[in-house]
Amino acid sequence: MSHSDNIRKVPDGQRALVLQGGGSLGAYEAGAYQAIYERFSKIDREKGDHNKPLLNIVAGTSIGAINAAIIVSYVTENNTWDGSAERLNEFWEYVSKESSFDLMPGVKAWCDNIRLRAYVILLAATGMRAVEALSIRIKDINFDSNPATLFVRGEFTKTKTDRTIFLTKEVTQQLKSWLDYKYRSRRVCHKDKQNGKLRTEYRTPNMMHTDLVFAVYQDSNKPNPDFLYDDFSKSFCRTLDRSGRGDKEDGNQRRRKITLHSFRRFVKTTISDLGYADFSEWFLGHSGSLDKKGLRKSRNISQD
Repeated sequence: MSHSDNIRKVPDGQRALVLQGGGSLGAYEAGAYQAIYERFSKIDREKGDHNKPLLNIVAGTSIGAINAAIIVSYVTENNTWDGSAERLNEFWEYVSKESSFDLMPGVKAWCDNIRLRAYVILLAATGMRAVEALSIRIKDINFDSNPATLFVRGEFTKTKTDRTIFLTKEVTQQLKSWLDYKYRSRRVCHKDKQNGKLRTEYRTPNMMHTDLVFAVYQDSNKPNPDFLYDDFSKSFCRTLDRSGRGDKEDGNQRRRKITLHSFRRFVKTTISDLGYADFSEWFLGHSGSLDKKGLRKSRNISQD
């Protein structure tokens, strides 16, 4: 096929890019978009269509909608397609970090408690509110999907809206490690009610699908995540003190500079500093930031 035939295959009318869902396809789509960007840009230059938009429609579903939102947001903010592929690749380089500890030096040494460690890593990777993370039940986590997903019940969110969160491999592993430990067989000593003698036996707790993930003792009638917050907050403060990071705020000695809520601010700042302020709002579950398709309502790209 000749070079001129290749040129004719690029539509002269409007072009549309539709990105499908499936978390594991997100990074692949970033690479595919870069190839599309490079090819279309080259052909348009050869045709002399310097002012022609690269794409007239960009849409997607699930992870595809996130990729589409990043592309559209960059183009509308910068009024150019140049650099949009690099911006999308930067995003995937960020979410593909080997460890959230890479972003927060010293956190790894803080969390020697496996329960607190799993909780803190979940907060640092997802930006969930403290009580939101404590409200998750066994049945809210889907370890079988790729990537694993976490369902957040609207009744425990500020916006009262359900949402689903994708989990990194690191968070998934930490949650599995904690649950394996929580429901492990352990030796229990107790007094026999009939003869009054001490008995030692191994018991394995029953895992109920309604159990709160981070609760050690369950209230089978109505587990309350608010009761867990005080326990985790005190444990986190003790950990900060041991690590030498328990400084108090200037002018307010009752409040520490680092709290469990600091991880949400950390996620917001990290994503925003990469140029994805709009996406950070959606990522954290804020209302009114993106429409139902995951795209901010904005002017027609083809007119910019």
